[in-house]
Amino acid sequence: MKYYAAIDIGTTNIKCAIFKEENGELSLCDKLEHECGLIHPSALEVEQDALLWWDTICKMLKTFSAHYEITAVGISSQGITIVPVDKNNEPLHNAISWLDKRHSNGRLAAINRISKRRFRGITARQSHDDYGIAKISWLLYNKPEIVENTHMYLMPMDFIIAKLCGNWVTDHSMAAGTAAYSIKNKRWSKTILNTFRVPTNKLPTIQISGTEAGHITTSASKQTGLKEGTIVAIGAQDQKCGALGVGFKKGVAALSMGTAFALSIKLDEFVQTQSGFIPIFAGILGEGYQWEACIATGGEALQWIGRLFDMSSETMSDLVADYTADEHSPYFFPHLLGCYHPRMYPNACGGFYNLFLATDKVSMIYAVMEGVAFSLNQNIVLAKAAGEQIDDIYAYGGGSRSDSWLQLLADVSGIRIHALVVDDASCIGAAMLAAMACGVSNVYHENKFRRVFEPDFSKHAILQQRFKAFNKIEELTFGNVKLRSDFKRQNIP
Repeated sequence: MKYYAAIDIGTTNIKCAIFKEENGELSLCDKLEHECGLIHPSALEVEQDALLWWDTICKMLKTFSAHYEITAVGISSQGITIVPVDKNNEPLHNAISWLDKRHSNGRLAAINRISKRRFRGITARQSHDDYGIAKISWLLYNKPEIVENTHMYLMPMDFIIAKLCGNWVTDHSMAAGTAAYSIKNKRWSKTILNTFRVPTNKLPTIQISGTEAGHITTSASKQTGLKEGTIVAIGAQDQKCGALGVGFKKGVAALSMGTAFALSIKLDEFVQTQSGFIPIFAGILGEGYQWEACIATGGEALQWIGRLFDMSSETMSDLVADYTADEHSPYFFPHLLGCYHPRMYPNACGGFYNLFLATDKVSMIYAVMEGVAFSLNQNIVLAKAAGEQIDDIYAYGGGSRSDSWLQLLADVSGIRIHALVVDDASCIGAAMLAAMACGVSNVYHENKFRRVFEPDFSKHAILQQRFKAFNKIEELTFGNVKLRSDFKRQNIP
């Protein structure tokens, strides 16, 4: 019997869970959670205190190390966020969050030096400001004194791994979040880095998730209570850990329903739209690829309207349980942070359409849930057009507690939705990677479903008409960009 510590560095909180492993099976023993808030220097700027992450993790590990003999540590992490550090791994600036929207003239100049088509071909990303390379570019052109002393540009997982074992390493999923990663070659792209004038030696070494990053140092042992020499595993970006934790596979997609909604689809071969609308990641275990379509304000959209109406998520879910949309029902576009997947409307905003004097709170709440479901379904339509089969979706996260939302997702997509009992799928995935780093190849977690939502095909037919109207209104409002079904396929090298 072995114990593994799983750390999940989220956008606004950090979790640490202890899992017991017997004969390859993981079971949850204990869990702690602590809020780590966001810093807003201006309306467009969003930062975090990287040392607060470290202090919080140290306290959690110290609590658990007094009760469990921990064999290894695995990490799940928010992606894209960048923190510059010196040679001693001390932050030189607050971490610039993935939510940050500041612009850099240097980034714009760099984009002019590389065509959009070539950028997409290398990174399988759109060239916009949300990726790590743009944040590094902002530092280059706005904080030259910091850049001069920067030894390494790290992401949250990389920073914590370096604190624990002293090595600067990352995995393929975190590297892809920089948009400086060659998706086909599975390494840092010299073309992108040269374009943005970022030295390759200032980025961590890329390793496969579930391998050893190193061992707990003497200093980290004193701060965390973990034994010196304890294995530190290469983890992965949180959505990838979550997908691993719920057991996604061909035909079964994983849906994380948190602040953002993220749909992960497993691919055996490289599949990309010509416009690069659905980001592609290399498989974290060294094989295949996966899509990740993200609705940036999926869960946050419901929280937003809940704040306006002073209602809890549970109350809103109950209110819309028996609601049926008609021709007078409003539409909602959940682009509160822009729209990127599958359509590229970076300057889009959220909005309602089809409001009347008789429009009430219930219909507006329903519209928010439906709008998120429609945006998600746009990605599902593209996946099916590419020949990918999706028979089931495994849902987890706070939004998966809403039966009304899950049933609506099933009715819109025509796909069975399985609601997992566990919310902390990312921690499960991180624990699995920790076990793999210790040589446990058959590690698994028995997932249980609290309910399965079968699609109501009579409602599906009606909702398809609203889905078509939603797409048309969106095109006319934010730009006449059609959903693309022109995919390019090629065998994995």
